[in-house]
Amino acid sequence: MPRVHLQAPLTQATSGQSVVEVNGATVTELIEAIETRFGGLRKMIYNERGQLHRHIIISVNGEDIRFLEDHDTAVRDGDEISILPVIAGG
Repeated sequence: MPRVHLQAPLTQATSGQSVVEVNGATVTELIEAIETRFGGLRKMIYNERGQLHRHIIISVNGEDIRFLEDHDTAVRDGDEISILPVIAGG
C-alpha cells in the first residue's frame, strides 16, 4: 500500500497522523482516499478552482509530480508520497 507523508500543518486533516497508508492507483485517488477517510485535506491543498495551491508540493518517491504525470502520476505498493507545504520567509 502506498504511504502518504504529510507535513505540519497538514496533519490537522488526518487527526495528527503524519503518515497515512491508503489505496489508490494515482495521486488523485490517494488524496480522495484520505479525504474520504478523514475529511479536510482537499481544502488545505487545493484552491477554490480545484487547482493545487502554489505553496504545496506533492512528490512520489522524491520526484515532484509536476515533472511526472501531475495528479495522474501512477502509484504502486510501497511508494512514498509526500505532501509538503512550502514555507517562505526571510
